[in-house]
Amino acid sequence: MTTLIKKIVLFAGAALLLTTPALGEYYRYVDANGMTRYTDDLSTVPPDQRPKVKTYESVKSDPVRRTPEVSSNAHVQKKASEPNGDTWFEKASSEADKLNQKRKDLDAAYQSLQTERAALVKEKPTTKAGKKTIRDYRDRVRRLNTKIADYEERHAAYQEEVAAYNRKYKKQ
Repeated sequence: MTTLIKKIVLFAGAALLLTTPALGEYYRYVDANGMTRYTDDLSTVPPDQRPKVKTYESVKSDPVRRTPEVSSNAHVQKKASEPNGDTWFEKASSEADKLNQKRKDLDAAYQSLQTERAALVKEKPTTKAGKKTIRDYRDRVRRLNTKIADYEERHAAYQEEVAAYNRKYKKQ
């Protein structure tokens, strides 16, 4: 009989552990380019940024159930429609989607630049390398620097667009 009780207690304990919500930590830091980054893996934070990293705990929230009469956008839907028929909310959502896509594109470009930079660091010629090898390496570095300058211009333009969006759709 005690074996059965042990099995029941063990099963109940396992069930309890498996049903508890898994909340974790995530981290915020500013990378070398001044961009704010978030991650849930502290090992991806550059070592020089770890002392400055801010730690956050995730929070579990339950969505509010709304009745059909009280939609989450009811206050927005009452605003006047734009000339093309879109509501204020639809227009704001569309612009936000475009900004999010630009953010994803910029993130992909940034990762590509980081990969290219890492490859250049690994391939850096020694002082004993030939002049042609060193010249070719310097040309690749210049091309990378040009790409970085282009990225920084696009990132600055994106930040201006975000600021304009925030001014335009600021809650009143």
